[in-house]
Amino acid sequence: MTNTRIHGKYLFRLALAFVGMTSCNVLSAQCPASFTEAPGSPIPVGVNPADFGLGDFNGDGKLDLAVPNNGIPFTVSILLGNGNGTFTEALGSPFAVGTNPSHAAVGDFNGDGKLDLAVTDGTDRNIWILLGNGAGQFTLAGSPIPAGYSTTLAVGDFNGDGKLDIAAESYDTNDVFILLGNGNGTFTEALGSPIAVGTTPASVTMGDFNGDGKLDLAVGNLLSDNISILLGDGAGGFKEALGSPIPVGSVPEGIAVADFNGDHKLDFAVANANSNTVSIMLGDGTGGFVSALGSPIGVGSEPAWVAVADFNGDNKLDFAVTNASSNTVSILLGDGTGAFTLSGPPIAVGSRPAYSAIGDFNGDSKPDLALVNFFSNNVSILLNTSVCLRTPQQATESLIDSINILINQGVLNRGRGNSLVQKLEAALQQMDRGNSNPAKNQLGAFINEVNALMNSRALSASQGQSLIDAASAIISQLSG
Repeated sequence: MTNTRIHGKYLFRLALAFVGMTSCNVLSAQCPASFTEAPGSPIPVGVNPADFGLGDFNGDGKLDLAVPNNGIPFTVSILLGNGNGTFTEALGSPFAVGTNPSHAAVGDFNGDGKLDLAVTDGTDRNIWILLGNGAGQFTLAGSPIPAGYSTTLAVGDFNGDGKLDIAAESYDTNDVFILLGNGNGTFTEALGSPIAVGTTPASVTMGDFNGDGKLDLAVGNLLSDNISILLGDGAGGFKEALGSPIPVGSVPEGIAVADFNGDHKLDFAVANANSNTVSIMLGDGTGGFVSALGSPIGVGSEPAWVAVADFNGDNKLDFAVTNASSNTVSILLGDGTGAFTLSGPPIAVGSRPAYSAIGDFNGDSKPDLALVNFFSNNVSILLNTSVCLRTPQQATESLIDSINILINQGVLNRGRGNSLVQKLEAALQQMDRGNSNPAKNQLGAFINEVNALMNSRALSASQGQSLIDAASAIISQLSG
């Protein structure tokens, strides 16, 4: 077995998971995904960049990147997005943090409306909290939090108190720490934490796997070749699901959670580093999973990470997988049943791409890719250039899918999410009747509600702006 990967990890990103944000009304095979490198890419950062945190760190409505640099002098680089696919390093960046930082999670941990960072310390078995000032600068918030040798973090509200909590797998003790946020940038370990999982856990992500409205966890266990499913009780406690752990390929690393077959139950995809495959596991809605037809899928050499979006705009989820030893990223297009096919040859990037993240970096409402290249000491930005045509109805249906993802992954509660969906469904009904002005009015009401959610911090600026941009594009199309 080769285990040269520095970190196997998954963090549920607070940035919007893009579904149908490009446009296409033909089959996936007739509408391949395409990407081009952004001007100025690759972007130099520190030594051995290991991960991304995505968010709007300076409040300008454009996605920024936080990049932990695993090598000496152990820093986090902050790259501020210019909105055109290019980035500028923030004043004061890079910021010193711990020893061997390997992962950065984003959230407002102290309730001031500004995004902060949680960064794993790969040597001292700690998590450092860096508080943001809203302008792109960060300062350490007191002493670090003991949490084992963590290579990944998942951030969500695990006990329903409206404050962000952290789940951190511990690589060398075979368990997961649950840290409950106090709302002021400090954390308290939950009762019953840490929770035992498989051998050498190296990735953790979250979603509501059994449909009870409470966040659950999926943990990738490198050396037992399986995924532990931990069902949340809504109070910060977790217990293993019936049938867990779930066997997958050899050395499972990055995990991505989404509904791949359209049954409104969360599934997951996992990169199997030693098998050179990706396993697609379909959820049954109770916390159980079965392998999809055609799974596992062959990809490049040593796949490390999976990122999910609708890249070609056919309203079906696709995924990108970084191939660490091939120095490429593979794009696989979904057919909506849980099956996937390669979209052309893999895309060459830098040396040892360790992690990828998805966001709209140039403001065209298409999901772009950012990748950290561990040995190249830089970041590649790949802009989505897929071009197809789609009706306003199809675009609205895609927007409904995006809201449902935010509900299923715990970003929006069902009440808020369903209210948004109702406005979009009302707009669809008006479109079907040929009434463009009432449809635009409903879309305008949707935009107003998204703005209110952003103002109350129920949605981040980047999440809300992605939804607003998509709705505005539909209004423009109806006005055309």
